[in-house]
Amino acid sequence: MPDGYDAYILWLAVKQHFSRPSYDFFKYCGKVNAPRATFEKRNDRKFFYRLSTVYKKELRDFYVSIYAQDGNLDVWAGEFLEDKYKEGYIQWKKRKESLKRTFQQDVKTIAQFMESSDLSFKDVLVSRNGNLPAIVQLEREHICPETLVIVNRMTNFLDKYCVHPLWEDVNLRLTKYNRFVKVDTLGDFANILKDGVQP
Repeated sequence: MPDGYDAYILWLAVKQHFSRPSYDFFKYCGKVNAPRATFEKRNDRKFFYRLSTVYKKELRDFYVSIYAQDGNLDVWAGEFLEDKYKEGYIQWKKRKESLKRTFQQDVKTIAQFMESSDLSFKDVLVSRNGNLPAIVQLEREHICPETLVIVNRMTNFLDKYCVHPLWEDVNLRLTKYNRFVKVDTLGDFANILKDGVQP
């Protein structure tokens, strides 16, 4: 029988992973200190019971899909059952299942942006005039967070200095998401990137 408390604990663990630099979901095996008595006093506990019924074994991935894409750490549990999060999860799964193709499409988008803006690939990875790096700005509507994570594995652009007020949040979200993005052979993605953005 689905357990709302387990769904609650899993949510806390994923949320802490994305919000606290010191907490690592994998290192602590998703364990957090939250007594069942505390859960039973929560007004939103019924939503966790429903989530455990709807998503079952996919619940961890569902939570990850929200925090990896949206970055909004203040989402109320009752909102998780809204259509936008269900649709977001479906899109997230599609991207993960065809990650190489998604990456190829995103690299084309980056290359088109570079050409239209007369920028080199190095230029899109750095902050200019206090703005977020162009590659991060592209994520909002044009490329997916998985692409940023993979590009960062090859370039370490997240380690570069940026003075934008949102940079710390973006950096933490992508750094934390890194552990959840699995790639078979990074070299294949490196070749796609090299072929796509070279002059």
